[in-house]
Amino acid sequence: MNIIISPIFQNFFSGRIWMGLDFMEIKKELESKYQAKVQVIPLKDIKRSLNDIPEGAVLFYSSVYNPEYLKFIQDSITYISLKRPDIILMPNQHQLNALENKGYQELYKDLIGIEKVHGEYFGDIDDLLSIENSLDYPFVLKKNMGALSSGVQLIKSKNELINFREREKKRSLKERIAFKINKRNSFKKDSNLNPHLDLLEENFQDVFSKRTPVVVQEFIPDLDCDYKILIFGDKYYTFRRETRNNDFRASGSGKFSFIAPPLSVLDYAREINDKFKVPFISIDIGIDKNGECYLFEFQGTAFGPIGVTQSKFHLKYVSNEWIKVEESPNLEKAYAYAIHHFVNSNKKNENP
Repeated sequence: MNIIISPIFQNFFSGRIWMGLDFMEIKKELESKYQAKVQVIPLKDIKRSLNDIPEGAVLFYSSVYNPEYLKFIQDSITYISLKRPDIILMPNQHQLNALENKGYQELYKDLIGIEKVHGEYFGDIDDLLSIENSLDYPFVLKKNMGALSSGVQLIKSKNELINFREREKKRSLKERIAFKINKRNSFKKDSNLNPHLDLLEENFQDVFSKRTPVVVQEFIPDLDCDYKILIFGDKYYTFRRETRNNDFRASGSGKFSFIAPPLSVLDYAREINDKFKVPFISIDIGIDKNGECYLFEFQGTAFGPIGVTQSKFHLKYVSNEWIKVEESPNLEKAYAYAIHHFVNSNKKNENP
């Protein structure tokens, strides 16, 4: 097994913005325990080294929250996937695209057949308002970016939706002045293009309007918690998050306990993990009073690692039953295990 570990800025980021992985410890674990051949090549140097990477190698690369550099990473990974489709990307492109992008999560859920919880992605709040008559209140409205429940709220009426829209579209005094100056200069500059005057004003307003991409999810009432499950290979690390006081949101509540979830939650987690087909992932699952399970969000890269770092056990599905394995997990070893398990499992599937 040939593995390329690809940090950025000399670091490998995981979890919160300021946290990181000791990628040299991962390298040591992969080499000593799984006999892998491991190289460290910074992502900025991958393009120049691409022809030297062995056939079928794994590229385990870092992501980052900085939007400008994240775009560079996404472009580079797209290039690698086209230039060297034999390389196994960890995370894959879908996981990477889902980082700080709740809208892409909804699109990808639909692609792989995850129906619950139902959600829709809109490029702007105005796009959502254009179909307001077909909306079922209440519903959960999420801004496309944000963590710890920031930008997530319950919309109970048309008035609340309009108020949200007004807050998002409001310009500061500085923004209003800049808009007027830009408009004046642009109209003057483009006058020699003989523009359609009846369209000029409307188009300018549209082009330079503030846009807020949003996700709408159906509201599941009467939930008092959800379960965050971090999956590394076939190991399931779980903890329960209570909802906030007088609130429907569990993320960011700070009220969590490391307990095994109901078997139906574990079975659902395993079912959707089989659809993702990835070495590691973080998923948020809710269960209603009727025992129905719902996937609220997922992350495949840069997700919070507390489910591993503070856990004392993991769960594993063995011989058609869930077993609890006591341990004191190590995050770097968990990543090394997940990489090895994923590659090894794929080889077995290719050669039954």
